[in-house]
Amino acid sequence: MYGRMAEGREQSAIDDKSPEIGAPPRMGSVMTQKSRFVLGLACFFLFFLAENSWLSGKQNVSRSPGLESLSPRIAADSLGNLHAVWGESVPSTTRGDAYYAKYDIATQTWSTPLNLSNNGMVFSEEKRLVGIAVDGSDNIYVIYVERNAISLRIFSGGSWGAPFLLASWGSGDCDSARVAADSLGNIFTCWWTLDSHQVHSRARVNGVWEDVQVISAGQSEFCDIAVGANAVFACWTAKYNTSVYQIFYVRRSTALDANWTAPQIMYRGSHEQQDPALEVDSSDTAHVVFTPVFEMSGLRAVLYCLWTGTRFAAPVVLSQTTLLHYPALDERANNLYACWQVGPSGNGTSVDTSNQFNGDWTSVTAVPDSAGATHCDVAADPFGTPIYYVWDQGGEIWCSMGSAPPDNEPPTAEFVFSPSTGICPVEITLDASSSRDPDGDIVSYSWDFGDGGRAGGVLVRHTYERWGTFVVRLVVLDNVGATGVKTHNIEILRLFQPLNIRWETKIDESLLQSRRVTLVTWSKNPANDALGVQIVFYRVYRKKTGESDAAYLLRGEVTAGVYKFLDTDIGKDDVYLYTVTARDSQGHESPIVDERASSVAREKRKGSPSTIKRGAPADRQ
Repeated sequence: MYGRMAEGREQSAIDDKSPEIGAPPRMGSVMTQKSRFVLGLACFFLFFLAENSWLSGKQNVSRSPGLESLSPRIAADSLGNLHAVWGESVPSTTRGDAYYAKYDIATQTWSTPLNLSNNGMVFSEEKRLVGIAVDGSDNIYVIYVERNAISLRIFSGGSWGAPFLLASWGSGDCDSARVAADSLGNIFTCWWTLDSHQVHSRARVNGVWEDVQVISAGQSEFCDIAVGANAVFACWTAKYNTSVYQIFYVRRSTALDANWTAPQIMYRGSHEQQDPALEVDSSDTAHVVFTPVFEMSGLRAVLYCLWTGTRFAAPVVLSQTTLLHYPALDERANNLYACWQVGPSGNGTSVDTSNQFNGDWTSVTAVPDSAGATHCDVAADPFGTPIYYVWDQGGEIWCSMGSAPPDNEPPTAEFVFSPSTGICPVEITLDASSSRDPDGDIVSYSWDFGDGGRAGGVLVRHTYERWGTFVVRLVVLDNVGATGVKTHNIEILRLFQPLNIRWETKIDESLLQSRRVTLVTWSKNPANDALGVQIVFYRVYRKKTGESDAAYLLRGEVTAGVYKFLDTDIGKDDVYLYTVTARDSQGHESPIVDERASSVAREKRKGSPSTIKRGAPADRQ
């Protein structure tokens, strides 16, 4: 076992020596010392920024000098936070652990890496050690290899659960730990064993774990798994009734104990096929990228295949034929995001990318400052922007923080909205058609309405159910992944409740009956006149003492100009609190605010009806 050597340390690689500046012209000893100090500080600062890659837009996620961080995976949750996992090993040993870090979109900072395995057993010769998925409730699932075992940890309810052993066997390593989760939190996993060359899978559906299954045939390796709304796909590369390795796939439904189909070839080619990466969209369409290997010195290209409903279509070529490895794929908002390493394994020249928007793939671009990469992955915000890439380089895990290619001019986001304000609930129409991209096309429009609502599209409508000032944020994405942002404040108004709401509960006696009644009174609120609205009704509500505001029930309504209401349905021992709302001619109603009633108890039974309870809400508008 081993522990993290430097938990949470920031990489700096700055030595304590001042830069050599050379002697400046003599202008007095004080000026000479000041010049040296300023120049030395400037050089130190620029060197510090460069070493931490803050000038290039990438950030060090692992921050683990002295350890080897490798094979990162990344996923985004519904709020746009990022979740990264990777393997970390002691150099020249077979000891390792699985680590996790979160990028908080609000604070724009990465958390201190967390050791999830904490046993020194995370190791595989093939180095695909970990996998990650996020479900519709933002629960996080991390799977990792432990030599001859597979384990899973789940983040739910604000904390990490204990490690769960998915499977174990007598001996032999496993690899390609992968996990997928649907919107309901059903989990589907896969991995392959190096000794038997079999792909295994295990699922949890509706909280029930299925048994481990072998889903492959022939000599199989390097698997992936993905889930849509109702379908699960798994794929891998195998030599099964074929002369060379080909990509095979199986599929099943998301139902408990559903059967996998028999393995089938995705696309029969004449060259060996490797490293499939799989995504399934919300319509249960599967998407796969992979690399055929050509005979000339191991040159490869990245190809893409689409599920048609009955089979996979012929592949589309995404890259040039060159020395490359390890493609990765993400699907968000019906867009696809692919990346792969270019160059020799262990020391690539770049991470290259291509994205599919509206069915069209963009030209290939390189992630800035990604030389030295081996394994890489990609994740996009829930609405497709921005796009994040992670890779291992120089023993650390790096993430490009949504930066655009340097030769691209980013788009400009603009929008208007109508009406400019209104009384809740109110529908606002927002139009982003004035947004522009000077050197390309805008392919995605993502809206955040400031009240928890989000949407996509050029022209959208959103209903605000509560009042307040909300910041509306539009993010536009162009055809090479650059973004533009625009925000506007929208003030949503409300009607005001009447003033001076009072009530008295009395005993109403006559020759034939004795009953308890409550007279509720109030006065007009001039704040509604300032809104320019016409109040047409007042509505009276009541609840029992101690109940929440959600328990208020409508007792009746009166027309505008009437400022009292008699409640005749009062039980002998009932004690009620009352409130009154105003309703305008457009159907808007003032919200019910928290009431704190005071009351006095008196009982008189002589003459006219006597007051036995009197109440009034706390002062408010």
